[in-house]
Amino acid sequence: MTHPVTLQIPDEIFRSVLLTAQKTGRKPEDVLVGLLAQSFQQPKDPLLDLAGKFSSPLVDVGSRHDQLLGEALLKETRGGERG
Repeated sequence: MTHPVTLQIPDEIFRSVLLTAQKTGRKPEDVLVGLLAQSFQQPKDPLLDLAGKFSSPLVDVGSRHDQLLGEALLKETRGGERG
């Protein structure tokens, strides 16, 4: 099922949509529907593929993420000192 939608699109964006439609042999509305659908998809996190692939002494990284990053940054900015 589809639903009609009326949009006011700036000329610059519409020209890009028209150009893409011409290059791909699609209708402008199909280009826009594709772009809208794409904008709602969750990006794939390439680091997620590494989850569970190696062992580490840190078992609570998820819950202490900000703390661990803060400690690493502090260590880096103090030249390796712990404070």
